[in-house]
Amino acid sequence: MPRVGFAYSPSRFNGKFVIRGGYGITNFLEGTGANLRLTLNPPFFSNSSGQQSGNSPYFQTQNGFPLPTASTIWSGNVRAWDPNLRPALVQQFNLTTETQLDNNTSLVIAYLGQTGNHLVDPREGNQNRGFEFLTNYTWSKGLTNNLGYYGGTGSSQSAYWQDAYNGSGDYGPAFFDATNIFTFAGYYDLPFGRGRLVGANMNRFLDTIVGGWKVGAIANLHSGFPFTVSSPGNYKVNQRANRANHYRQLVVQNRSVDHWFGTGPSVTGCGVNTDNGICAYGQESTTGFGTASVGSERSPGYKNVDANLSKSFTLKGETNLQFRANFYNVLNTVSLGAPQNSVSAANFGQITSTLSTERQIELALKLSF
Repeated sequence: MPRVGFAYSPSRFNGKFVIRGGYGITNFLEGTGANLRLTLNPPFFSNSSGQQSGNSPYFQTQNGFPLPTASTIWSGNVRAWDPNLRPALVQQFNLTTETQLDNNTSLVIAYLGQTGNHLVDPREGNQNRGFEFLTNYTWSKGLTNNLGYYGGTGSSQSAYWQDAYNGSGDYGPAFFDATNIFTFAGYYDLPFGRGRLVGANMNRFLDTIVGGWKVGAIANLHSGFPFTVSSPGNYKVNQRANRANHYRQLVVQNRSVDHWFGTGPSVTGCGVNTDNGICAYGQESTTGFGTASVGSERSPGYKNVDANLSKSFTLKGETNLQFRANFYNVLNTVSLGAPQNSVSAANFGQITSTLSTERQIELALKLSF
């Protein structure tokens, strides 16, 4: 598939500034596993069930497989394919500038983009004296009406369109859309020990204890992912994506873990075919699809910092022993999971899970020879 790129460094910047860009096209036919094949429809395939009576065996191969009441009745899930199915077409593009600020520091600003068409939609029917770091901030926006057959997190968006004839109705934030993303990775070679800033002339025994230590850290912070407010399936059509009705803006008051949407009057969901003039969301009506858009609310953000402390001991010649202490989630920060997203649930908006683990410490020795 075609790809093109360029790099340009204006001479007046003396090699300290460069702009780069690229564009590429790829295509592929997305897999959907074995469960959307047309041969899984009647009369080629049918489900059957039965009940065991007493101690007699329910099924014996010599008696043949049990049949349903009528193998021609179409019930449950009916598999369908778009007769105009085509391979997906994905276009990727980027534009990047890099500026050298000094001999040890550079600044990179980049724009990355991607668009996709004809995606399968399943339907029913830097360095300075021992200090190195790399840090990135990303402002992003991901929009889609199709997250792929294998989907994302359970509360973000269904792999199935709510209305098989209206793909634009599922257009919204992608399940991986985090508006603000910040990452940091770096280490610092502590300036203690022989030949260093502090204790340059200390004896070798003391240097073995206090010299040559390194500390490092990795930080990952991002804002919350989108999630979709769901509802019981009151509109009796063959669908898998039952979204709530969205009547008005959700006003959050007194937000907490147990009440992520707050305790204000708008958080209490309305019932079927009911709008009391206060609720933000209500159940799907019996006469149409839910009106709530995909990704209309946001989960809590994520914060995690890992750290490590290490030192290498020279034993003899090229043999050395390295000690490492790794601290996972060193600040013991709690990153909350997504709240209950069903508008009919008694605990609508309650968070019952975490994405982070408790602080964990790992000690390790490595012998190199």
